[in-house]
Amino acid sequence: MPNKDAQQECIFYLERYGNTHSSLSYYLKYKMLEKACRHVIDRAQTHTIFVDYIVEHCLRLSLLPELKQILKKIGTHLIFTLFGTDSYTDPNMEVTKPYLLAACKYFNQKKAFKTLVTFQVFMKDYVRAGLTCIKIFMETLDAQYKLKCLEVAKGYFEEGLKLRQQLALKGIKMSPEVSTEVLHESDVNKYLNRIDLQHELFQFLIPRYKDISIEGFE
Repeated sequence: MPNKDAQQECIFYLERYGNTHSSLSYYLKYKMLEKACRHVIDRAQTHTIFVDYIVEHCLRLSLLPELKQILKKIGTHLIFTLFGTDSYTDPNMEVTKPYLLAACKYFNQKKAFKTLVTFQVFMKDYVRAGLTCIKIFMETLDAQYKLKCLEVAKGYFEEGLKLRQQLALKGIKMSPEVSTEVLHESDVNKYLNRIDLQHELFQFLIPRYKDISIEGFE
């Protein structure tokens, strides 16, 4: 890594004359993940650039937990700067959420469902997290793990309903561009009923699991 003075000079040059590729490549090479994220978000770069450069880099180097915290920090700071009040400093990270959604889409396409769930829960997108747990349930062959997936999915669906009710009582509505609502309340309740039936079925028939035909979530 260059010394501090040389690094500051490089950053100055990149910010004034560099292009997106050279800037992001430099920041990521020298472990300046937050600076790379700010470069993308401050300049409203495309979601594709965010995924191709930052998400793939973090996935490769196991830096996804750090990425989530950096995006939360950036979102909180920008919202506070725009509105000047602590009442806007968390909750939905509206500024960074489009980039988080792009990351979620990428993980879904890669079928990296366990990673996807962690991002959805981080975003408080509990209903989609529940749906992702159903996908994991459908793919796993281990009966005990299937039971665990059902229990976790149920918890997320219930948390999603609870959060919707809390937001409704406060009169809060997310903007359409970053809304994560994917199912009506009645549909979520249908999933909860199916989960209860599947859970009961598994507990009763788990000794003969290989003979069970799984239905209800297709």
